[in-house]
Amino acid sequence: MGDATFAPNPVYGQGMSAAALGAKALQAVLARHGTGRGLSRKFQAELATVVTLPWQMATGEDRRWPIAENQGTMPMGQKMLGWWVDRVQEATLHSSTVAEAFYRVAQLVDPPTALFAPALVWEVARLSFQRPQLRTQPGGGPTEASPRALTTKVAGSF
Repeated sequence: MGDATFAPNPVYGQGMSAAALGAKALQAVLARHGTGRGLSRKFQAELATVVTLPWQMATGEDRRWPIAENQGTMPMGQKMLGWWVDRVQEATLHSSTVAEAFYRVAQLVDPPTALFAPALVWEVARLSFQRPQLRTQPGGGPTEASPRALTTKVAGSF
């Protein structure tokens, strides 16, 4: 399955997780319906639900960059979510608890709602007030020292 079904930006490292979730979906469809008629249609419908979230995560993050092809006008909710993800990423530099929560979401182990758990919100807020924040540029792109810029530099060097 893998990239034949879903090929997000590899910088986010979700391809293998999405492929594993796709294999689990196939297993579930086979268990429910067997190999009979309509298997491919049933599996494709199930697989669409599996890849929707990582696709939205990857394209939503890509869209925040000034050079993005799909940039356009971003809805306010997406802008607010991007602002929160920036705060979470900044906090990952100072808290193993926040880092673990962020990477569990990024690697599709936990749903994105985990980034809004009250204890995590409190930790991110606490760290945001304790540490000088790494700011993004006015155009929405990261500064050289921001976690997004550092991740891109590291990933782009491979």
